[in-house]
Amino acid sequence: MNREELLQAIEQPAQKIEVQLEPQLSQRILDDVGNEPGNLPLLEFAMTRLWSLQQNRTLTHQAYQEIGGVKKALANHAEQVYQKLSETEKKAAQRIFVQLVRPGEGTEDTRRIAARKEVGDENWKLVSDLAGYTARLVVTGHDEKSGEDTVEVVHEALIREWLTLREWMKKDRLFRAWQERLRDIIHQWEETKRDDGVLLRGVPLSEAEEKLKQRREELSTPEQDFIQLSIDLRERQLREEKARRRRGIIGVSGAALTIMATLGGTAWYQSKQAELNSDIAEHYSKAFIDAATGNKKGALESFDQAVELNPNYAINYFARGIVRNDLGDKKGAIEDYNQALRLNPNYDQAYGNRGNARRDLGNKKGAIEDYNQVLRLNPNDALAY
Repeated sequence: MNREELLQAIEQPAQKIEVQLEPQLSQRILDDVGNEPGNLPLLEFAMTRLWSLQQNRTLTHQAYQEIGGVKKALANHAEQVYQKLSETEKKAAQRIFVQLVRPGEGTEDTRRIAARKEVGDENWKLVSDLAGYTARLVVTGHDEKSGEDTVEVVHEALIREWLTLREWMKKDRLFRAWQERLRDIIHQWEETKRDDGVLLRGVPLSEAEEKLKQRREELSTPEQDFIQLSIDLRERQLREEKARRRRGIIGVSGAALTIMATLGGTAWYQSKQAELNSDIAEHYSKAFIDAATGNKKGALESFDQAVELNPNYAINYFARGIVRNDLGDKKGAIEDYNQALRLNPNYDQAYGNRGNARRDLGNKKGAIEDYNQVLRLNPNDALAY
């Protein structure tokens, strides 16, 4: 509509029932409407409000000022409706309206269509009241695709001009921006047929978990469920990782027990303080702990250092051989057992372990020779038989 057509739309209904507009009021209204097509619904609303305030069959500048003009008439009306609500209804209204605004990121906030579940089923009666003839602040509808009831603000002027709503958005902007991002992720999750790979992890999950604790009532059931599924996945993965680590510890504990049983555990090196300096004793202590907790490489490094500190002590090579064998380095283990036997030719346990390593490498003849040496030195060793 051009300016002339708008002028007729303002004045003709009044002329038909002999209602007058004060001089220049029509021009003032036209100036406020401007050239934006989106202002036409605001004009209609402002004129309806103005007609309700006519005095002596006259529409006045004072009444037009009172309603807030074309731009603020709707916002002023919204505040009047809001102030008549009970305290409980006011809280519900805040929940409803902030869900009808999409927070802009570097741009203006815009209206969005919200599903019934997003504003809360318990608030739908109030939504219906706000959509009624007296209030006319929202418009309800129905999404044929999802089968859900929907609601949106009657005009974006509410978002721009209603100060109460602007304050709500200022307070909840970060939460609403986060919530919109969450909804985008949930949409992606649905599009990928609920692939676990889309569920939240790391920092985003921690943030969502905190929101679930603090603002659960402002999250829809699908949003709550999505966050909980992400939490469940994290807990399941932690349990699986813990089980893997436990299996790793159990797997290596054989080596740890072999070392500690052979050496007599911590009591062994405590009784050998006269032969071992404190540095070597410290390496043995660390090696026992590393072996028992599954840190095979750490145990190997500790025994490497023990060998370096005392290369003439047979048991250093023997202990390192046990760890090497457990790491799968059979040849390296045999080398250590060889060195232990060079230093102590009567070391029956070194013969036994070398025999096992030779057997694993397919050297049955060598294994039998070692087991015979064990029996020679220790006839009561049943394992050698």
